[in-house]
This record gives sequence, C-alpha cells and structure tokens, in this order.
Amino acid sequence: MRTAVLLPVWPERNVGRFTALLEEGRKIWPHVGAEVRIGTDDWDVAAKTVAELRASGYVAVAHLPSIEQFRQEEGLKWLKGVRPDWAVVHGGTATDGEVKDCTDFVDFLRERAARLRVLAASGVPVFVENAPPREPVRDPSDSGTAAGVRPLVRAGMFARDLLFLAGEAGCGVVADTEHLLDAIAAVREKAKWDGHLLLTPGERDFAGRFGFVVREGEVFWAGDYLYGLNLRGELSLLRANRFHVTGSRAAVSGGAVTSHAEIRDDPFGRYLTRLVLSHRPLSVTVESCHEQGRFDFGVLKRSFLLVLRILREWYPNPLKK
Repeated sequence: MRTAVLLPVWPERNVGRFTALLEEGRKIWPHVGAEVRIGTDDWDVAAKTVAELRASGYVAVAHLPSIEQFRQEEGLKWLKGVRPDWAVVHGGTATDGEVKDCTDFVDFLRERAARLRVLAASGVPVFVENAPPREPVRDPSDSGTAAGVRPLVRAGMFARDLLFLAGEAGCGVVADTEHLLDAIAAVREKAKWDGHLLLTPGERDFAGRFGFVVREGEVFWAGDYLYGLNLRGELSLLRANRFHVTGSRAAVSGGAVTSHAEIRDDPFGRYLTRLVLSHRPLSVTVESCHEQGRFDFGVLKRSFLLVLRILREWYPNPLKK
C-alpha cells in the first residue's frame, strides 16, 4: 500500500516543527509529505519550502490560493518552474450577483473550469477540491464563536458539480470530508426551515443532473434527493483517490466554529479514517489543526500520528503494493 499521508505546512509558521513531525511520522509509515499552503504574496517562500521538502525525501504538494486570488498565467509559470508533485486548488466562489439561478450556475462552472485549464497545462497534475455552500462569520472578539453564517455559491460543492467542473477543466478531484459533511449539513438545515421545494421544469432537469438547485443566489437541495444525501454516497460518486480529512462533522455548530477539529481515537474518528482508507487512496492530507477556532499544532500532531497508526494497522507491510 503506497498511500502518502500529508500534513499542511504554512511556511510562515516555523517550517522546522513541521519537518520534525514528518520525520516522526516516517518512523510509523514511510510515505509521508506536506501540502504547502501558498498565500497570495508568498509564492517565492512556498517555492523554497517545496524544494527543501523534496530535498529531504518528502512528497511536496502545492495548495494554491483560491482561483480568484491570483492570475492563472502566474500560477502556470510557478507550477512549471517549481514542479511540485501535484497541486490542489478550490474551484472558486461566486461574487455577489454572479450566480442567481441554475442557468447562471452552469455558466459559472464553465468559466471557472476555463481558469483551471490554464493551470492544468503546466504538466503538473492539478486536483480540484470541493467546498461547502457557506462559511462561518467569526465573532471579532472570539475566533471560536460564529456570529453568523454566510451563504455562498461555490464551484464543486457536492460530488456531481465537482465532477462536472473537473471534467471540463481536465483536472482530478480531491474529496474533503469536512467540506462534504458541512455542505450536507447546510442543505439539510435549510430544508428543515424551508420545507419541500416546488421545482420549475427547468429546475427539475437541473436537480436531476446535480441534486440541488440555485435560487436567488442560494443553494437548496431538491426535495426527495435529500433522503439519499450522505458522505458515503458522495464519496462513492466521486471515486476520488486523494482526500483531505479532519475530525469535524461541520464547520459551524451551535454557534461555535468547529472546523478542522482533531481526529480522535473514538468511533467517529476511526469510522471516518477507515471509510477514506477503504477507497485505497493515493494520498490523505490530515488538515486537523484547530482548537476552538484557533490554530493548534498539538491537534495537528495528534491527528497526523493517529491516521498513520490506523493506516499501519490496516497495512502492516507499507512497502507492499
């Protein structure tokens, strides 16, 4: 089994402690590496970090900024020059008024796919990651408290629109379990308040294609399709071989920001890890790094090492394919 287990690395947060954790992890499982997070003004620092990781024998992946935050031609040049093992990017978020209905949404997917095709021409494999149709609005006085929730329209919120986007762009897909669970929670909560949707004929065709509809700039899951909406089903549709995992069931819950939570050695943590491993992934990035809405290196360390130990339990001989 050659699954690579990665951890996120922020170059501005003392790279040395991340590489020390990789060295500790390599004693449990030989295939480890890092997903380097690139800020919009940190391309040179990220290139240096990728080079240092590869020189030390680690898998080195680039996590690009959001597709709207940089010129794709510059990203193409960077990928060609640095040549990370692969790159990950979100498909993008619609601006206010950009996507009002289902027709707009298809146009939006195609426009973002055109941007992604520029990056895919680099020769470096590019993978698009799903993202949920909302984000918590943090309380300015307490980053662990959600003052509200902002609805969003994104490219690649669920399995079918992510597959459409990736297919149009010529990219692969990354399945982020937290983002999928949060997307499912978002549309279920909306359905609880709004009830059963009466669809127009055009919306019915769209819902048969994607599972949801877009009305007045918001995402609604379509009627009976909600009954079959769950993480296992979405992963079965995606058939991804690269994953992001955390211990979170949602990004916000009960007024608290609960994103990027620790993966614990409990029933949910083991269920989630084993569900992902059942897909025999090429890579799993452990993104758990928050405690009460704040970055916590201890959370990242415990989660990363736990996933490695579970993987080793499943595959005692990691060098065997």
